[in-house]
Amino acid sequence: MLIERLSRAAIRDSAWWDTHPRGRPVRSAGDSRHVRWSDALQGYIFSLSNGGNKLHVSSAVEGVLRAYKKYSEDDEHEKATFYEMAKRSIVGSVVNHSNDFYARYPTRHGNGRRIEFGNHSIDIYDFCHSVIGGLNLDL
Repeated sequence: MLIERLSRAAIRDSAWWDTHPRGRPVRSAGDSRHVRWSDALQGYIFSLSNGGNKLHVSSAVEGVLRAYKKYSEDDEHEKATFYEMAKRSIVGSVVNHSNDFYARYPTRHGNGRRIEFGNHSIDIYDFCHSVIGGLNLDL
């Protein structure tokens, strides 16, 4: 239940509608309703279509937690190192229509801060803060 809660919250807190009719990107908290369990992938996924790319949210959440654990146990690591480790985990959690993981899914917007799914995107930093904050931890 914890992974489900963190997965839904992370999408709610990090989703954007990039081509909103207002003419600028807006937050898209409602995208969290597209988080569902996948028997094939044995985890929670975020998908806006049938057959397109999807984010294996459970895997991304676990990757953020691994990065945080390493960051918090090693005084020499800085926040930038945490974000880079977490980003690699998140972009490595995107799967294609055949449920194969991408080695590195491309990022865009603001120095590679977002991963795109059609006209929606997930902000990597917001995703990280949602997961860490959902466990009452600090960065």
